[in-house]
Amino acid sequence: NENENENENENENENENVNVNVNVNVKDNVLFIFIDTTPFVSGEKEKKKGKCVKPNIPGLINKTKLYITNKIKENPHKYCILVGHHPAYSKGHLNSEREKKGGNNKEIIEIIEEVNKDKQNIHIYMCGHEHYLGVLKKGDKTYDPTKPLSNPVIDDNVLYVISGCGGGDADIDPNKPDSTPRYGFFEFIVENDELSYKIHKTYQIWRNNNNNNVSVPINF
Repeated sequence: NENENENENENENENENVNVNVNVNVKDNVLFIFIDTTPFVSGEKEKKKGKCVKPNIPGLINKTKLYITNKIKENPHKYCILVGHHPAYSKGHLNSEREKKGGNNKEIIEIIEEVNKDKQNIHIYMCGHEHYLGVLKKGDKTYDPTKPLSNPVIDDNVLYVISGCGGGDADIDPNKPDSTPRYGFFEFIVENDELSYKIHKTYQIWRNNNNNNVSVPINF
């Protein structure tokens, strides 16, 4: 019993430190907030069996929402960019066997929706994980792996950026299965209180093909 109690206490302590959040001020008008999204994604938790404790997801969601809300209150900026590893919204991708993978993560979507419930506090959600370059915005169809035929549409004003092919071959676009996308990255520019982005392609990418090295203004 004593050993069981010790293990329970260790698990509780590890749960408290499951996600590491960081905020960074850029100039006076942009706030970056970094969150650990791995505990929210079941596949990632399974990969780490024996290395991490399965977290209390509802408690962790509430803790993360509170952290983001408090940091925004403490650091009022014109723009807030939330950064995590996994996508909130995604169109998914095809693996080498042409099976559709990836897609939306409801826990991350819930966090963003709750923080933006009364007003738009988060303007951009930036992530990687899926190996392609993409920009998703209001009105775009996405892929929900729990309801593969539903194609939910984004209905908020957050800009969802996926920049995941900086260090490896890109995943296959489900709409263009014969494409062979390669490396690339995003550049965000803050100038004269305006926010814009550029897409830099080192090879071919399958989103925004006409916007390579052209500044795209972001309007909220």
